[in-house]
Amino acid sequence: LTVGPADVAGPLRIAAMADIQTGLPTVDDVFAAIATTNPRFVVCMGDLTERGELDEYALFDRQLATLPVPLYTTLGNHELWAEAARYQGRYGPASYQFTFHDVAFTFADSGDAGLDPIVEDAIGEMLAAAADRQSLFLTHFPPVDPVGIRDGAFRSRRDAQRLIGTLATTGVDLALYGHIHTYAEFEHAGIPAFVSGGGGARPERWDGIGRHFLVID
Repeated sequence: LTVGPADVAGPLRIAAMADIQTGLPTVDDVFAAIATTNPRFVVCMGDLTERGELDEYALFDRQLATLPVPLYTTLGNHELWAEAARYQGRYGPASYQFTFHDVAFTFADSGDAGLDPIVEDAIGEMLAAAADRQSLFLTHFPPVDPVGIRDGAFRSRRDAQRLIGTLATTGVDLALYGHIHTYAEFEHAGIPAFVSGGGGARPERWDGIGRHFLVID
């Protein structure tokens, strides 16, 4: 008996989302909408919970059971309202990489508005190892605020500049972020970048952008 993913040839479709938070009780509605787009899996850029409480994680697990495909995530700043061990004990490391359909997916823990030096070094090695294939980078905080008025960026502009330089030199093809509860399309160092923070948290005022997710082919 062999059990494993069917890595078939052809186009790959995934869905991306972030910032569920207070929308956790009804995130199954978002999962149902995602399922209609028929992705192979979902990637999430953090903030699964509002306060990192154990009952919130238990509810997320129950909601996740309604999603017919796998979900891969990192943590956000709201998971750090409690000890990070609560997240890590359930879901494992928040910084990691996997390859599917010859596409590298690299997740980085930026829950405290930056990368720990150990994480930064590890992520640099992961991205360098993926330089010869399509490469997606995912983390919670955008290194720079795409709008410039929301305080939604790394706490250090020097750290942000260093990360963007790493993304550029390792040939990252797409960067996905959360934290800001809206949708934004921009680029840094020539790399297409998106903020998708519509998983259910209170939306940014006046934007007119509510709950949403991205479909990526």
